[in-house]
Amino acid sequence: MKHLFLLIKPASGICNMRCKYCFYYDVMDHRKIESYGLMTDSVLEKMVQRAYDDHHESVTFMFQGGEPTLVGLSFYQKLIRFVEQYNIKNIQTYYTIQTNGTLITPEFARFFKTHQFLVGISIDGNQRLHDMYRRDKQLQGSFSSVKKGLQLLQQHNVDFNILAVITEETTKHTEEVYRFLSNLGTMFVQFIPCLDS
Repeated sequence: MKHLFLLIKPASGICNMRCKYCFYYDVMDHRKIESYGLMTDSVLEKMVQRAYDDHHESVTFMFQGGEPTLVGLSFYQKLIRFVEQYNIKNIQTYYTIQTNGTLITPEFARFFKTHQFLVGISIDGNQRLHDMYRRDKQLQGSFSSVKKGLQLLQQHNVDFNILAVITEETTKHTEEVYRFLSNLGTMFVQFIPCLDS
């Protein structure tokens, strides 16, 4: 393989949100072991080491969840240290993370910028449409927290794109959703349908 892509769920299906359309809680309820918890340092190190065992033109570490920022900034700092330790052939390395954005801090934003992470932020439209489905554990809308995280990324010039879930409600407001998302400062928006057939 010339290019190695690793899709990593460092927090398994664990999340700090309770989005109405999320399938993960149902999936986890039907597993023999609901969740293995947060990825350990030893598993992270072994994964990074193996990524560089063979020769590749590039290696991409892609993080998603659940919510991948739940492992904390120190997890990603260790990732970088392990990459520096095991990437002795100087293979081109890329990092991406897909997050709900609610746990982004200035420290996270600076780290993402320094290490050139491409950050995907999940936001479904304006506050009314977003909060209809994307709720926190107290079942309150998450728009304000997501917007705050997004603003931190923008302040630190972090490359980001948008992931928006399309629901029956958002299909009634396509122009409004498009205008809102296109004004967030990225050229890249991914739409994921969540519609009854």
